[in-house]
Amino acid sequence: MNPTFLFLSRRTVALALLAIGLSACGGEGGTTIGNPVITIESASYANSASLSLPFDRWLGITPAFAAAVTEFRFCVTKLRMTNSDGNPVTQNGSASIEAILGLIDVSGSGNPKRWGSFIAPVNFILKQLDVELHLDPENCSGANYSMRYNGAALTKDLEFHFSFSPAVSIAAGDTLILGLTPIATALEQAATDGKFNNEQIGEYLTTSTLGSGAK
Repeated sequence: MNPTFLFLSRRTVALALLAIGLSACGGEGGTTIGNPVITIESASYANSASLSLPFDRWLGITPAFAAAVTEFRFCVTKLRMTNSDGNPVTQNGSASIEAILGLIDVSGSGNPKRWGSFIAPVNFILKQLDVELHLDPENCSGANYSMRYNGAALTKDLEFHFSFSPAVSIAAGDTLILGLTPIATALEQAATDGKFNNEQIGEYLTTSTLGSGAK
């Protein structure tokens, strides 16, 4: 059987199951009839203007610039959507909703990258989108990591946070544009500090490390 057909069939089944799950959504979830399909993509980004310290600049030391982003991949299977009142969409009692976007490759920072689509609840006002990264070889092209950045891999569960200011109303056919610059900058700093590992990456990817969101 054609592998492309198998992939599309699996994606179709996953979207259908997600639609069923969202019928039980809390908050502003509504029913699955008319639930909008939303596309996610990331804009071009930078991973730092400079890694030099203010004291270095005061002494006239030439700034050290961030390394080029030759590799930046991560596995996405779930999202968390929060409205302006701080209430998340819920699915089967969980604040996370299934969104099998698979292995996302944003290596190189110059061009926008399409991540894929997911089914959102109707009439939802989106204030923050949390993208969950997991080690999931089955849904992420056999990848044995949750994230890889410039040759180094992590296997722990991680999250990227994106704030929408102002909040946006979700409608069918919308595309959410995510800004990765603060996140990529944090990853580059972790690598520079020798702390890009499962135990210490949390010092850099915090709830305050907010990428931007818009549509």
